[in-house]
This record gives sequence, C-alpha cells and structure tokens, in this order.
Amino acid sequence: MQLKLHPHADDIYKVGNGVKSPRARKTPEAKFSDEASMMMKEKHLSSFEAVSVIGLTVSTEGNPEDLCLLRAAGYGLDRQAYLAVEKYRFKPATFNGKAVAVRIFIEVNFRQY
Repeated sequence: MQLKLHPHADDIYKVGNGVKSPRARKTPEAKFSDEASMMMKEKHLSSFEAVSVIGLTVSTEGNPEDLCLLRAAGYGLDRQAYLAVEKYRFKPATFNGKAVAVRIFIEVNFRQY
C-alpha cells in the first residue's frame, strides 16, 4: 500500500504507516528581520514572538524542495524563515528501507527579548 499526500505528486509520501520520517542533519537558524526589529522599536515592545510554518518536500537526496508558506508571521520574518529552511539538509525518509520523498511542515519560531 502506497501512502500519498498530494494527488498531483506521484512519488511523494506522507510520514507514517511504514514511512519513516526524515532526520534533520543541518538546520540553520532563521535571522530576525530588520522590519520586525523596527516594529518592536516603534511600538516600544521589549519582547516579541511569532511563528512561520513552511511546507516542503524532502527529496530522496535529503534536500528541501517545493517550499511554500503555510502560516505567516509577518514583518519580513516569513522570508527569513524561507531562506533558512531552503538551506536545511536531511537524512531522507524511508519506506521499506528505500529512500522516498515526503511532504513535511516546519515551524520556524522567532523570539526577541
């Protein structure tokens, strides 16, 4: 039985039911944007938290592909999240011992105190 996440992508799996998730090997941290820093200064905020959610396919080589923004943090942070996630590297997901492409979601957290 093959598990698919997206009806238009024949070779993209969903983690679970025998599909083992990819493991992150390189996860560069997203930078806090200048726009968010300016907003904090203008609003006299001493702390700020936000989350961007990026959807992506991890290829059979462990590279991120087809990145898309699923939940926006705003203030230029989403671009920073995208730039960081596109540099991620993974040990690929497997199904029956064979590397497979999977669709996953990554939450990129931004905190400034």
